[in-house]
Amino acid sequence: MAGAPRPMVLIRSLHAWAGLLLCLLIAAIALSGTLLTARPLWRQLAYAEQARPWTAPDAAGLGREAERVAALFAGEVRGLRPPDPDFAGWEVMLKDGGGALVDAETLAVVSRWDRGGTLMDWLFQLHHYLLLGKGGELVVGTLGLTVLVFIGTGIALWTSWPGRHSYRPWPKTGRRRGLLDWHRDFGTLLTPLLLLTAITGVSLCFGPAARAILGVLPAGSVVAAPPPAPASPGPGWAAATAEAMRQFPAASIRRIGPAPDGVLTFRLRQPAEWHPNGRTVVRIDTTTGTLLERTDALAQPRGERIYNTVYPLHGGFVGGLPWRLAIGLTGLVLAGLSLTGGWCFLKMQLSRRQAVARRVKAGV
Repeated sequence: MAGAPRPMVLIRSLHAWAGLLLCLLIAAIALSGTLLTARPLWRQLAYAEQARPWTAPDAAGLGREAERVAALFAGEVRGLRPPDPDFAGWEVMLKDGGGALVDAETLAVVSRWDRGGTLMDWLFQLHHYLLLGKGGELVVGTLGLTVLVFIGTGIALWTSWPGRHSYRPWPKTGRRRGLLDWHRDFGTLLTPLLLLTAITGVSLCFGPAARAILGVLPAGSVVAAPPPAPASPGPGWAAATAEAMRQFPAASIRRIGPAPDGVLTFRLRQPAEWHPNGRTVVRIDTTTGTLLERTDALAQPRGERIYNTVYPLHGGFVGGLPWRLAIGLTGLVLAGLSLTGGWCFLKMQLSRRQAVARRVKAGV
């Protein structure tokens, strides 16, 4: 970089010093994100007894089971996730931030934990909040914006870097030169994935702002089919669940949220939705059987539908195993870029200080 134009010198200084200061935080967020992509495997291993096939009952039967599971926790339930076809366990989200797992066949409580009490819950708190509570979301979002700056300045530096480039998937040597070459070239190669991960992560942290930006898009040409008329199913969880499924027969129920006033909120996922928990919503008053809300995620404005793809893209929930591996690799590479960049610059600064100290000692 000798003889580089002054703007490039300033860009290099910004890239290097900011990277040194933030490398550990960015690496922690990136590595925790990579580990979170292994959540399905972790669940299968941690709860091996529940890792068995499960056949869902009819909608009314599912509602009755959900009511019995909620009754085990006496008003503490914030949400319920029904079992999956390959995992026979109800996941219970509690109001205090903790959770529990209930066996789908015996309805016995298999495990209960406080907020951050499981490895995956702790990793999520680290990844999304830096273990700082709700306010940590702002910190993580700001770090995501700095990653975008690092990507931009890194590309600018790469275009002005003399010599040949080698896009090796790992450093050629553990020396500073080898680490720096890998940091420069392989980071540039993965720029599209790094950009996607950073942009979607920032969008999740600053959801209202992202929605406002996407809200300027035209509504699109989706025409919602008229909702089925309420069938007056009557009171109770069983009837409410049956009515929710009648509204969207092809969907699957992903979450059930009970409220103290007897209202059940159903999150459903239609086949064309990417979001793992779905963004289709039905709310029913279980005391009267009244349909209170029906939101078809596929009939929302275009901006909202685009925003609904942010979480599945960021978390690797769409595209099957290949995309999940790609997202996991991106987090691993981002952590490596942060640590190698910080280490190389720190080592250079220490070497310069040592050289100055030797000259001073020699009386030069």
